[in-house]
Amino acid sequence: MQAWLFRIAHNLIVDHYRKVKNQKTVPVDTVSIKAESDPEAEAMMEFEVTRVKRALGRLTESQRKVIELRFFGELTSEEAGQVLKKRPGAVRELQSAAIKALRNLLNEEQSLKMVQDE
Repeated sequence: MQAWLFRIAHNLIVDHYRKVKNQKTVPVDTVSIKAESDPEAEAMMEFEVTRVKRALGRLTESQRKVIELRFFGELTSEEAGQVLKKRPGAVRELQSAAIKALRNLLNEEQSLKMVQDE
């Protein structure tokens, strides 16, 4: 049932983006971070969320979709496969590649920041 609802939502999103092709957006849910009355921790968490969102925007569309379905949508590989019309094994491989790419993008950004700070 959940996979069916995500498939419908996915189709609606695809239709929407076909209509507004010129806009560059990333369909990631807004994340609200609440630190326990520690402004510094809250600011750092917001900074990290921004970094991850920026890196997600640099992934391929299929990598971004699998990350969204598996982690934000909390779907199983089987359910995500139904939405993406892929075998569960293909979903797991795509997820692995997406996580590796995301890790590389975040490490690359961190390395650039360290070089700029020198």
